[in-house]
Amino acid sequence: MNEIHLICNPTSGKGKTLTTLDRIKEWLNANPKLNVQIHLTENVGHATSLARDLTKGDNKVTLLVLGGDGTVNEVLNGIVNFKTTHLGILPFGSGNDFVRALKIINPDPIDLMKAYLSNPKVMNVDYLLLNDKYRAINEIGLGMSAEVINYRNKMKHFSPETQYKIASTVRALFWKSFTYNLSIDKNPSSKINSMWFTMNNGIAVGSGMVTAPDAKIDDGLISVSFVKKFNRLKTLSLLMKCKKGKMAYMKETGRFTCKEIDIDTDIDTVVEFDGNLLEHQKHINVKIVPQELKLLVVEK
Repeated sequence: MNEIHLICNPTSGKGKTLTTLDRIKEWLNANPKLNVQIHLTENVGHATSLARDLTKGDNKVTLLVLGGDGTVNEVLNGIVNFKTTHLGILPFGSGNDFVRALKIINPDPIDLMKAYLSNPKVMNVDYLLLNDKYRAINEIGLGMSAEVINYRNKMKHFSPETQYKIASTVRALFWKSFTYNLSIDKNPSSKINSMWFTMNNGIAVGSGMVTAPDAKIDDGLISVSFVKKFNRLKTLSLLMKCKKGKMAYMKETGRFTCKEIDIDTDIDTVVEFDGNLLEHQKHINVKIVPQELKLLVVEK
């Protein structure tokens, strides 16, 4: 028997999530055979504990997530049995960046839910593993990319996209580059000087800023993008090209793919994964976990 659970973050979507949830409940009441159980998250980390409890057995489980990238990340980090769990994303958060790789832009969550449950299609996709502990479905970043998240979290009165633009501009004007020692796929280490460094599974960060236009979520590879030290007057140009997906082709940027990367630095570094922050890190290991996540998708 397939259990179906809807995990909803009531604080996402600027408080509009509950209105959408009411519409979902109306549709479910008209389709009682679906038997979807609804769970509202109460605090940070609750979605992880819910997913852990719901997927620790051998029953087939479908987890539908109504929320943003942060809620999806929490659910991903709680999944115990990947073999019997299907994940369906109903994007309704501030960024919704991961689903851009699926070309899902501003969808109606109810339409997506109907598609997932009436004609389910499953895609086996990758996720990133940070320091053998933290999972990330979209990206992991350090340097300025992590500081942008840290700065953005302090702003509450702008749209998510505007928050990210302001935070990126301010941090770029005052941020400096750092030297990292990289070991790629366990090869001998080399040095790189960078102010923005992201390891991507998806294609975008920060409400649509495209940092890895060629990334694939099922190719078993990490798409690494980095920005070298550049003229601060080019900050706005960089951000505009990032929005258009052209940043990766600027001479100030670099990119490569790998399956695993080790990063060492002499200073305490803040690491960001799917919008979460991990502080005081001097050694960072990121590896790809290929095609372990069973993701519900809409057939084109």
